[in-house]
Amino acid sequence: MQLLKQHLMLPIDPQQPSHLFQPSADGTVRIKYTSEQLQGLIEHKEKIKAYLGTLQMDSKQLNTFANELALSVSHQFNQVNQYINLTKQDEIQLQTLFKTLLNTLHSTYSNESKDLLVALEEMFVHHHERIMSLLTKSNGNQLFQSYLNQKEETIVPCQQYSPSFQMKVLGLSLDHMQGPILDIGCGSDARLVNDLREQDVEAYGFDRNITTKKPYLFRTNWFDFYFSPLKWGTLISNMAFSNHFWHHHLRQDGQYESYAQKYVEILNALKVGGTFIYSPGLPFMENILKEVDKFEVSKHEIPMPETGMDQKLSQDELERRYVTKIKRLHA
Repeated sequence: MQLLKQHLMLPIDPQQPSHLFQPSADGTVRIKYTSEQLQGLIEHKEKIKAYLGTLQMDSKQLNTFANELALSVSHQFNQVNQYINLTKQDEIQLQTLFKTLLNTLHSTYSNESKDLLVALEEMFVHHHERIMSLLTKSNGNQLFQSYLNQKEETIVPCQQYSPSFQMKVLGLSLDHMQGPILDIGCGSDARLVNDLREQDVEAYGFDRNITTKKPYLFRTNWFDFYFSPLKWGTLISNMAFSNHFWHHHLRQDGQYESYAQKYVEILNALKVGGTFIYSPGLPFMENILKEVDKFEVSKHEIPMPETGMDQKLSQDELERRYVTKIKRLHA
C-alpha cells in the first residue's frame, strides 16, 4: 500500500538530507519524524487500519511488505551517507523492526483508550530508537558523531559515473581486460557493466542498491559476496571498495580488519594474469604487496581538473588520488 509506505518511510528533505539525523537531549543521535507523517496516519486511519488487518491475516504478505520497507529505508540511508553499511543480516533485522512497527500501528489504531497522536509519537520514537541501535551496532558510533553538530551539512552521497568516464579514469581497455569481469560496487544502474555487456563482454556487477533484476547483477555488499579463488580475470572498483576501506582505516572504531581480510580475498579471486583495478589508492596495503612476489603493483595518477578542487582536498586525499592496478603473476 503506497499510502502507508509513504508515511512510514524516513522523512528525507532533498535540500537538507543529513537532517534526518538530529541530536537529542541526551547527547545521542536520533532519527526524526515529521508532523506530516503523524497527520497522514491520523487522516487515513480507517483505510490504513483495514489494510493492516489484511496483513495480520496473511503472514506472507506482511513479510513481503516489511521487506519492501526495509530495503527502501536501507537505500535511503545510503543516499544520506554512503558509509552506512548494512549487511544481509542487518537487513533481516531491519525487516523484523518494520514487522513490529506494522503490528504496533495496528494495535495503536485499535486502542481507543489512548490519544492517537500521542500513541503515534511514542511508536515512532521507539521504532527509530531501535533502528539507531541497529545502525550503531553494525556501523559504530563514530560515524554518527558528526550529526551532533548541524551547523554544517554532513552528507556523503553515493555517486554514479558514466561508463566512458570510468574507462578513462581507470585506464581500462577492452583489448587488455581478461574475462570474466566483475565490477565491485557497480552502482544502482550498473552503467559500466551494462555498457560492457552491450559490447559482448562477459561482465558482472554487484551493489547494495541494485534496482534492476538481471542474471549478471547481484544486490549485495562486498562483505556478503564471496569472491571464489582464481575465478575473475578483471576486478574493477571505482570510488567504492577502496574508498570505504580508507574511511574505516581512519576511524578508531572502523572495520579495518574486516576490510583487510576482504581485500586479500579479492586478490586471491584473480586468475593468473588477472588484474584488480581500483581507485582511490590504498598505499598502506600496496606497500605490503610490493614485498609479495605473487603480485605486481602499478599506479597512475588521476588528472585533477583545473577547477581549484585540489585546494579543497586534504593531504591524505591528495596522496591517494591515483588508480592502482594489481596483477596476479602466479597461483
